[in-house]
Amino acid sequence: MNLAIKLVGALLINFSWTATTYAAAIEHREFNFKVDAEKLLSGDVHYSHHLLPPRKLVEEFPLAKDLDTLSLLQEREVHIMLTKKAYVVKRAVGFYDNEHIKDKDYLKHTMGQQELREIDPVTYRVTVPGKSAHSYKMKSYFDSDDISTLPNSRIIQAVSAIKKMDVLSQSASSIILKEYTEYSDYLMGGTEISSYISLKENSTIIITYSLSAVRNAYSDPIALKKGFVIEVNAVNELIKSYKQK
Repeated sequence: MNLAIKLVGALLINFSWTATTYAAAIEHREFNFKVDAEKLLSGDVHYSHHLLPPRKLVEEFPLAKDLDTLSLLQEREVHIMLTKKAYVVKRAVGFYDNEHIKDKDYLKHTMGQQELREIDPVTYRVTVPGKSAHSYKMKSYFDSDDISTLPNSRIIQAVSAIKKMDVLSQSASSIILKEYTEYSDYLMGGTEISSYISLKENSTIIITYSLSAVRNAYSDPIALKKGFVIEVNAVNELIKSYKQK
């Protein structure tokens, strides 16, 4: 069995219940494609997906270096998965405040069947169940207008970088950065940075950049893109279906 297919299998297990509700996933060949707010109103998810060895990725996408808060580009025997996705949720942008990253009910709902064990209010040990079971650590950071509140220069650099890469992110009400580390299998780590931009009174554009180091044994580009699209659509539906208590 292709090892990368095992990783896709893990995603199917976690998100299978949403499979019949997917919106269209529209791929862009350009990594840093321009986000068109009007086109997002249709409910579609727009994305780009690239998988390359670290050195080649930096040559092709120099800006990727600024997203690497974990020095993943220095890892050996990995491929780097670089992605961007954008979509709209019908929720006021004020929902995504500094308490949002501590909301356990929201996290549990939007992470499907993955199991969460709290380490501290912004850090969790996450376990993916099933035949492709594995675990990892997830830590979140919140940024509003004052980036000086962020904990270190690498994270400040990453948040500043996405504001340069996407003009809409410059008007973000908030930005949430997540670091994924201590994987038991599949990946070496990853960084994900999401901007939350008010579109209308009760609608928010979410633009997310991510950079992950995938172990070479699992670096099948077709399987990983399939898994990414499954995850993007499923998480989008889970976010939309969340009802605030």
